[in-house]
Amino acid sequence: MFKKLIIKNSFVANSAFFILFSGFFFYQILVATGIIFPYLGAYWGVANFILLPSLLFVYLLSGKLSVERGNVNDLFVFAYISYFFIILLSNGLLLEGNNKIVWTHFSSLIQFLTIFLIFRMIEIEKKHFVVLCLLCWLTMSCVILYYGVNGGANFQRNSAMVESDAIASYQEIGFVYFIFSTINILFIKNKLIRYLFYIVAMMSLFLNGSRSDLGAFLVVLLVLEFFLKTLKIKFLWVFLLILLVPLTIEYAINFFPDSRVLGLLTPSNDGSVSERLQMFEQGLNTLDENPFLGDYGSYQPGHYIHNILSVWVDLGLLGFLIYSSLVFFSLCYAIYQISWLHSKSKYLILSLCFLSVSVVLLILSKNFTYLMVPAGLGLLSNFTERNK
Repeated sequence: MFKKLIIKNSFVANSAFFILFSGFFFYQILVATGIIFPYLGAYWGVANFILLPSLLFVYLLSGKLSVERGNVNDLFVFAYISYFFIILLSNGLLLEGNNKIVWTHFSSLIQFLTIFLIFRMIEIEKKHFVVLCLLCWLTMSCVILYYGVNGGANFQRNSAMVESDAIASYQEIGFVYFIFSTINILFIKNKLIRYLFYIVAMMSLFLNGSRSDLGAFLVVLLVLEFFLKTLKIKFLWVFLLILLVPLTIEYAINFFPDSRVLGLLTPSNDGSVSERLQMFEQGLNTLDENPFLGDYGSYQPGHYIHNILSVWVDLGLLGFLIYSSLVFFSLCYAIYQISWLHSKSKYLILSLCFLSVSVVLLILSKNFTYLMVPAGLGLLSNFTERNK
C-alpha cells in the first residue's frame, strides 16, 4: 500500500515539476518573443495556485504529515508556514498593513508550500524524468545562449507590444535554469561531459545576467566536486586557475561592459549594490527600534533587506529563530548523513546542494521568501522517508 502511494504521489509531483518549472520557462520565451499572448500573465503565480490543491490533496491523503512516518521535518515546515500565515492574517485584516506587501508575501507562501510539496514527493531517479529533464536543460541552454547579449539575455527582442509585468526577469529565468542544471548534474558520471556541462551552465547563467544563480552554481560545483570528492583535483589545476582568474575578469569586464554579473567586481559603480546597502541600513534601524516583534511591512514594496535578517524585520525575533533554525539544522543533518553515515542518496545530495546554496545566498543576497529553501527542505523529507 505504501509503495503504491509513493508511485501516485511521485506521478503528481513529477508532473507538477515540469508544468511549473519547464512550463514557466518556455511560456516566458514564447510570450517574450511575441509568439503567443500572455493569457496566463507571468504564469508562475497562476501555475503555483492551480497546482497546490492537487499536491496538498495527495500529500495529506498519504498521511505523510505524521511523526510515525519519520518526518519531523515536515511538522517544523508546517509550523513555520502556519506562523507566517498568522502574521499575514493579522497584518492584512486586523492591523491593515501594507496590502501590496501582504499580498506579495501571501503569494510567496503559496509558492513556498507548492515547491516544498513537489520536492517532498518527487521521484528524480525515474528514467523518463531524467531524460525529460536533460532535454529541457539542453533546450533552455540553447535559448539562453542564442539570446545572450552583452552579459544579459535579451528575450524581448520581438515583444514590444507585450506588457512588461507579464515578462519574467532574469532572476526567475535563472532560478529555473539553475534547478534543471543541478538536477541533471547528479546523473552525469563521465568527467569530460561533466566539465562541458559546467562550462555551458555557467556561460548560460552569465549571459542571462543571473548573478545570484551563477554564484549558487559555483557553490553546487564546490559541494559536488570537493566536499563529495567525486573528482581528484590536482593542485596544479587549482594554481593555474588562480593565475587565470584575474586575466579573465579584466578581459570580461572590457568585453561585457553592461554585465550585471561583472558589475559585482566594481561595486562602487554598481547601482544595485549601493541600493541594497541602503536597504540594509534601513533594516538595521528597524530592528534597533523593534528588536522583538520587528515591524512588518515597514518598507516600500521591494525595498526589503536582501539577506536573512529580512525575516526578523517582517516576522519578528520568533519568526527569525524558527526560520533560521529550520534551514540551519536541516543543512547540518544533510551534512551529517553524508559525512558520517556515508549516504549516497541523490535526494540527499540534491538537498545538500539546495540547502548550501540557500544558506550562502540568505547571508549575502536573498530575503526569506527565497524558493530554494522549500526545495531543499522537501528533498530532505523525501530522503528521510525513503531511508526508513
